[in-house]
Amino acid sequence: MKNFFRKHSILVFYVVTFLFTPIFSLINVYVFPSAHIDGVIFPQFVPGIVAIILIRLTEGNIGIRKLLLKFKVSREIMIWLIITIVIPIAMVGISYLLLSVIDYGYIKKITLSEASLPLLIGTLICSIGEEIGWRGYMLPKLQSIHSPFISSVILGLFWGIWHFKFQYGLIGFLLFILIVIELSILFTWLSTKTNGNLIIATIFHAIFNFTTTILLSTTIGIKMFAVEVIVFGIFCIIVLLVSGWGLENNKLYSST
Repeated sequence: MKNFFRKHSILVFYVVTFLFTPIFSLINVYVFPSAHIDGVIFPQFVPGIVAIILIRLTEGNIGIRKLLLKFKVSREIMIWLIITIVIPIAMVGISYLLLSVIDYGYIKKITLSEASLPLLIGTLICSIGEEIGWRGYMLPKLQSIHSPFISSVILGLFWGIWHFKFQYGLIGFLLFILIVIELSILFTWLSTKTNGNLIIATIFHAIFNFTTTILLSTTIGIKMFAVEVIVFGIFCIIVLLVSGWGLENNKLYSST
């Protein structure tokens, strides 16, 4: 059984994560219905839980220690911490401005009524759950056999489907998948530049979700998805061109 998990680690991780997510969604809806107000989304814990279980089964305590080392704070990641905070705020902010002009013909005044410390903390905690799974477990497995760019696309595709965003029709679903693939490229770029540091990935995830909740929660739909596809795509192109990162690097993580 252990050898099977090792040989098919990516498939096992994703299938188990996919199957258990609806159960945690039901817990969110029926047991803790108001938890989402503070950013606590129980399905976000599933990828991390599954990853930790698989690591423990296949690598033992050594694997768990290696995972914990990915949360190491070092002087080298400080500049990337700033970039990690600025990029999601910029992406969501630009999307907000464009949607304001499209919907109202002018830049709608930003209100921070939904912003709260509990929301930020809840979003941060839940982001840890996802990042242990997606960037802590699945991404390194993919990058051991694919380039960072291809790994990003594969992970983004599966990650997007996992979100179950079927309520906006086929077009909305496809646009959302593109958005998540674009985000996956940015996540992988940051992971590559920080040697897989999960603090960076978690903060990027949390800031993105937090700013989206504050600025775009009332505009979620096909129009918002279309705007984000364009905005996020531009950021991805800039990252790929300016940093020289992408197809040519097939190492697990770069040293820069």
